[in-house]
Amino acid sequence: MAQPPVEFSPIKLGLPMGVMESEVLSLMNAADLRVDRLTPHYAIVDDPRISDGIFSEPRDLWTMVAQGELDAALVPFDDVAEEMRKRPVIKQIHIEPLSGELLFIANQKSWQERSQEMTDLLMLLRGAIEARGRVLLVLNVAEENLQEVLKLLPALRSPTVSPLAEPHLFSVMSVVPRDEVNRLIPELLRVGATDIIELPISKLIRSGGKD
Repeated sequence: MAQPPVEFSPIKLGLPMGVMESEVLSLMNAADLRVDRLTPHYAIVDDPRISDGIFSEPRDLWTMVAQGELDAALVPFDDVAEEMRKRPVIKQIHIEPLSGELLFIANQKSWQERSQEMTDLLMLLRGAIEARGRVLLVLNVAEENLQEVLKLLPALRSPTVSPLAEPHLFSVMSVVPRDEVNRLIPELLRVGATDIIELPISKLIRSGGKD
């Protein structure tokens, strides 16, 4: 029997205007959270977990989240962030680092009441960030050369190795840094890898919950 669709309690999400605006929009797009901007300050986000996207200056986003006008916001990790973290309003705000330049901040009450939506959104955004600069390599290799190939491949845990229909032949998949690919491919070919495919990665989800 098909499972009923999950019902969400959508969040109102703040998005920064200014220096980090294009970076945040690029991240949202990479996470498949497409932002359709209708006015300079208002947008619709293509995801059922988000009711509205509100653009404002980062300092205003901190205040709006603290007061509950916004459930959450993406803000730069900058001098404004450092200043706001020293103020009493910080008691009303839950902070999650996204990257060295970006924070996810949430109203404490909203963080508790909409924990599923918040966790899902963080997972998607972090997955898009993790995928940056990485690609998926898929290749075939004979059993006799398998160990030499595996020695060359970096991976989050270990490469995925699957036997193929043809005896003594394996398929290997590994997530690798993009800037290492051009060095790796010739080395892999020299130790016996064949049919190498390089694929882009849009998201890299390490687990189903918060880190």
